[in-house]
Amino acid sequence: MIGVGEFAYIRDSFDGTPSFRFNTVFKAGYQAWFLMAIVAGCIAFWNRAWLGARTRRVWQVGLGCLALLALAYPVAATYSRSVGFDRSPTLDGMAWLEKSAPTDAAAIRWLRSRQPTPATVLEAVGPDFDPEGTARVSTFTGLPTVLGWAGHEVQWGHQPGTRARDVDRIYRTSRLSVASKLLAAYDVRYVFVGSLERQRYPRAGLGKFARLGTPVFSRGQTTVYRVSGRPSPREQLRAAGRQTVSG
Repeated sequence: MIGVGEFAYIRDSFDGTPSFRFNTVFKAGYQAWFLMAIVAGCIAFWNRAWLGARTRRVWQVGLGCLALLALAYPVAATYSRSVGFDRSPTLDGMAWLEKSAPTDAAAIRWLRSRQPTPATVLEAVGPDFDPEGTARVSTFTGLPTVLGWAGHEVQWGHQPGTRARDVDRIYRTSRLSVASKLLAAYDVRYVFVGSLERQRYPRAGLGKFARLGTPVFSRGQTTVYRVSGRPSPREQLRAAGRQTVSG
């Protein structure tokens, strides 16, 4: 069972992503290792009844070598995953975003501090465990989004339907009527245009949001538009430049 995941995997919602073997390993390999750890402990205690003294010494030497190799893994794996400890450890889940897209992080902090009630935000959709960081806005603000990771919705028994295509269409289309209709259908209040959105979608498509709504946050290449309802007095002041952060 442990070796199966090295040669084959179950084709599921993660197929075609960097996590294509995730469920195969998680659902089979992990449980097998737990069971083997229990059995190994029992064998280490009971083997004196089965093996002669000389054979048992040889077996213990082999067991010791395997134990040393197992103990080396946490150190080597930690060094590898941390890229040689080139960064100071932190419990801040947004540290990577602060470094890779600081203006996105600033916009997320703005949304988190100034939007106490739930309001749907539109952001780029990506695959589960996307290394690029899709669903970052909803993750760090707690605000609902049209769709974050479709695979997770399927796992929890929710069918995303056409949501991924609709999000893509909203960002890409230059037709105001099409975008406005879809935004209203999902009750979107904020549109997030950050680093990922600018990489994926055409300038003409992103430019229409200035006509559909009001920019309530702007810094560098990151802009947040309010597209549903009238802006609050605070947001109007920000849009006018009295409080809006601009770069």
